[in-house]
Amino acid sequence: MIFVFLLIVSSISPLGHAEINIPRGLDQTDRLQALTLLGLPTTAKLNTSSYPLGDYWGVEVALSYETFSVEGLSLLGTQSEAQDNISYPLVTIGKGLLYDIDAFVQFAPGTDATGISQFGGLARWKFLEFKTIPIHFSALFHYSSTDFQNQITTRATGYAITSGFYFRGFSLYGGMGRTFVKGRFTGDEDGVNDNGLNDEAGTFTERLNERYNFVGLSFLYSNVFISAETTLWDEPSTSLKLGFRF
Repeated sequence: MIFVFLLIVSSISPLGHAEINIPRGLDQTDRLQALTLLGLPTTAKLNTSSYPLGDYWGVEVALSYETFSVEGLSLLGTQSEAQDNISYPLVTIGKGLLYDIDAFVQFAPGTDATGISQFGGLARWKFLEFKTIPIHFSALFHYSSTDFQNQITTRATGYAITSGFYFRGFSLYGGMGRTFVKGRFTGDEDGVNDNGLNDEAGTFTERLNERYNFVGLSFLYSNVFISAETTLWDEPSTSLKLGFRF
């Protein structure tokens, strides 16, 4: 029931009703910059308590709002109307498994209002915990695929190491990792490239390989938690989440 409620809210919430103005006439330099602005900040994020569900065989259901800057898009290609930030809703379902392993599935239902649809997943393994102080370390592995108005599609994979502090429901964590992003830029009649080819021959693929850092915090009260995470790309992205743990 909670999952259905979050799905409905994510589809109708006005906070996600901001369509990206994607410019046309992109050359390779522009495409790489667009991939930096769109592909990196939409990779899958942890944004939850640093302490694993796996210790409890627990379940997490949550709704987050992902926000990132697209101001630089207006300077690319034939240029477009300037925008500052874009926000879109993301539903997350997590499940604790054996040996302090958690698995999360994330998706953003595509709507005409946002022009963004996304599906991804993340696995976390807590591999070290100190007995005398509430500090632990985890490894993260993630995948995501994001579509922007059927014109740009990105796929991202990556890994990270995190350290976290957890005490009486409060969690503070940070980490660093690397992500690999591939972006496909369409070449059909509504394409975004500059070569004038209005068919599949005009479709290009670009790739990025970037390091990143992130910090986050979370507070759990009873079964309800709130969390926030900031990822430090060239243009930082933020994620705010409200969810339930059982």
